[in-house]
Amino acid sequence: MASQSSPEQLIEDITDYSFPILEILTDYSATIISVLYLLFGSILLIYVVHRLARKIVYPHIQNKRIISTILGTLYVLVLVIMSLMMLEKIGLPVRGIARISLIAVLIGGVIAFFLVPFLPRLPLKIGHMVEIGGICGNVISIT
Repeated sequence: MASQSSPEQLIEDITDYSFPILEILTDYSATIISVLYLLFGSILLIYVVHRLARKIVYPHIQNKRIISTILGTLYVLVLVIMSLMMLEKIGLPVRGIARISLIAVLIGGVIAFFLVPFLPRLPLKIGHMVEIGGICGNVISIT
């Protein structure tokens, strides 16, 4: 037969488990904050580069596919580098995996550049005028 614990015993059990967790969090708080700074910094960097490319580079380039592939590869490189830096901050050894992951991103960018023209595309784009089922209208979204 199970005995019921008193409220004092329950509070004591909770504090016995919560204090070690709080101690661990205080020990690693600087590491957690620095990892969050790296994460938000990488997201902000990608956003700024993307906005600048849209305003400055895209209007002046005829071959937009090569620029979008280069920028896409750059975005992934920034995310991979920031992820590796976060893992290193935590204390994981990343030397061996860093080279492999960076080479994989670069090879993936080259493969994507050559494969994109062969991938099928939707026949409709936003803004196209279509007639479906006797109803004529403009495409406003594709879901």
